[in-house]
Amino acid sequence: MENNESIKMTFPNKLGYSLMVQLFVREIAKTVGFYGKELNEIDIAVEESVSNVMAYAHDEENPTFDIICEKIPGGLKITVKDKGIPFDAENIRKYELSRNLDELPTKGLGIYLIQKMMNELTFRNLGKEGKETVMIKFLAHPAIEVEEEEIVKEDETPVPVAGKIDYEVRALQEEEAIEVSRCAYKTHGYTFFDDHIYYPERLVELNRTSTMISAVAVTKDNIFMGHAALLY
Repeated sequence: MENNESIKMTFPNKLGYSLMVQLFVREIAKTVGFYGKELNEIDIAVEESVSNVMAYAHDEENPTFDIICEKIPGGLKITVKDKGIPFDAENIRKYELSRNLDELPTKGLGIYLIQKMMNELTFRNLGKEGKETVMIKFLAHPAIEVEEEEIVKEDETPVPVAGKIDYEVRALQEEEAIEVSRCAYKTHGYTFFDDHIYYPERLVELNRTSTMISAVAVTKDNIFMGHAALLY
């Protein structure tokens, strides 16, 4: 799937379709890059959100609900849209765990589980269009997307630049972190010994905290040439 590409399916509001909904979302999540524990967390969140939809009566004769899965940068957005009773998310009391298992309350537990499993959870009332539950899950290790046209293909031989190139060495600027990641990819693929280099946001944070001190070489036209760093 490409970023912002979405897939929508409509299901009958019947308990027997709950597993089918989970399988649908699970397969989409796999194509985005989720696996193992993250897939199980998505399963739980989807099960709970769909259960909430099915728990409330619909005025329609043959009620249905929509599941919309959208790939977003670094993760997956899941929207559960239905025409059930409006939801008052602002007045939900925060779920409190009890040390006594016999006294564990059930009200609010589903929402608590969704919040634990997903990175973001929002509820929206849509007027005559019903309401929607929106869940977002980010990949623990998102892949670095490199623009295809910037990669030197194996069958292309780079042309050496004739003459001397004037350049300067200075501290890394935050917006140049992506160039460092791309440079590492072009030179080493994904075999570099420290995978921090493939995450521009990590490079920025490491330099902000002085855990890493990065220097870059750039031309007078501010074209990126190379990177070196001290990593403490």
